[in-house]
Amino acid sequence: MRRERNFVFLRVKKDGDSVIRYLLSKIDFHHHFDEELIGFMERDIKEEKIIFIPTSPDEKATTQKYVEETLRFFEKAQIYFKKSVTLYSDMDPEAMSKEIKGASVLYLMGGNTLRQYDFIVHHNLQSVLKEFKGVVIGISAGAINMCRKAVLTPIHEVEEVHLYNGLDLVSFSVEVHFERSNKIHEQMVLNIAGKLDNELYCISDFSAIRLDDHDHMSVIGGGVYKVSGNEILKLS
Repeated sequence: MRRERNFVFLRVKKDGDSVIRYLLSKIDFHHHFDEELIGFMERDIKEEKIIFIPTSPDEKATTQKYVEETLRFFEKAQIYFKKSVTLYSDMDPEAMSKEIKGASVLYLMGGNTLRQYDFIVHHNLQSVLKEFKGVVIGISAGAINMCRKAVLTPIHEVEEVHLYNGLDLVSFSVEVHFERSNKIHEQMVLNIAGKLDNELYCISDFSAIRLDDHDHMSVIGGGVYKVSGNEILKLS
């Protein structure tokens, strides 16, 4: 029996035709934020097949380590998938597309953002990801790549700001691992926002954005911000 928690939940259709999207910076087995996140996921996720899209598709041992950690997180939430598939570089692109089409959850992993993006593009997976119906979870690098305009900053693995066309699974951009008290970080996102033609949200560790199939946004945790003009506004 699944645990009940005292949270207010939006209407969620679990008929296979809806798309729920999660964008996260970081999860932790012992952080209070995870309890709230789990409360949403218990109601969103169909426990059929989860597909992992790695950031190190050539490094199977490293990727498998993080896949197993993630599956343990879901098991903690009493979410047990019947099947788990990880996409690697040596898989046939048609086989990858078939696996994605048959999944209930897509999990875009964290790590090397550009390597993940290049892997997706090289195997022509953009369309099948865009057409996917189910739950899409992007963490860190995965959340960045989900955006219409992806933003990669020196806070992460690059020396200069990179702006590029992402997967367009959400209509805005995100900056992950955001530090509200870091003035350099704050000024950087303000500068970036002025270069974008879409909204920019900042997600601190242990916080997340959830979008339902009507693009209604739910804020999970206490560290999600919207950049508006010259201000960084905390959302609740």
